[in-house]
Amino acid sequence: MDCQSDGGWTVIHFTPPDEPVTFDRDVRQPGIAWLERNSVGRPKAYWNLSQYKSALADGFGNLCAYSAMYEPVGTVDHYRSCKCVRSQAYEWSNYRFASGWINSSKQDIDDRVLDPFQVEDGWFEILLPSLQLVLTDAVPQYKALRPGAHPRYETVKAVLKAVGVEMTFKQLS
Repeated sequence: MDCQSDGGWTVIHFTPPDEPVTFDRDVRQPGIAWLERNSVGRPKAYWNLSQYKSALADGFGNLCAYSAMYEPVGTVDHYRSCKCVRSQAYEWSNYRFASGWINSSKQDIDDRVLDPFQVEDGWFEILLPSLQLVLTDAVPQYKALRPGAHPRYETVKAVLKAVGVEMTFKQLS
């Protein structure tokens, strides 16, 4: 979280980190070969080689992609889950650095999770001291977002519920 505004902290936008030079050789190619030999089962975790997990953590500034909170350990999250989109299991562009409990909670609800690379600065705010996560009027079409009135509300609500956060709307002035 990089800036304070109106009594809360703004949840930040993440820029995709550059793919490490040796990623294709060490992860993608062995992974593709593994997928060709194994049509079922959890893909082999080549992505967990320490240099790639570290590079991902560095690319996210050791912040969880979904909570924007400091994460000293973290996991390699597949934005598009291996269960739903096996072909993306070894693609650097599909990886997000995430807290372990959030990664486990997310599981395979791919269609209901906002991509941290697409969330813009200021779309969410954490209110202090309650730590309540709220949408701000910076979200496109915010004024149309009311329970049952707009699909984006349901999408955001589902994502936050999946990771154990209740969502409310900040009162507009």
